[in-house]
Amino acid sequence: MRICVLATGDAVSNPRIVALARSLRMVGHEVAVVTGGKPAAGDGDDVFRVPARIPVGGGVLGGLLRRVQPKELRRLSFHRRLVQRAVKLNPQLIYPATTSTVP
Repeated sequence: MRICVLATGDAVSNPRIVALARSLRMVGHEVAVVTGGKPAAGDGDDVFRVPARIPVGGGVLGGLLRRVQPKELRRLSFHRRLVQRAVKLNPQLIYPATTSTVP
């Protein structure tokens, strides 16, 4: 079964999510992890990162745009992008790792 684990935080450094993914793989499932943040060196082929901040670019304009966005709009936009990335993977099951993942 193809399973996609969704996490809003850094799933690679969360031991509970790492153990969940490892145990699902051990019983024969294909597991992909969709998480927020920037790509890290320890990410495997099955970890997909979604930028938590939009616009991603830095500088004065990017910082200003991020500051004027309402917090709720940023959160909903991030959750929407997480789900869109998960759906692109065509999983049979989407597993939210934390309750804050699902709005």
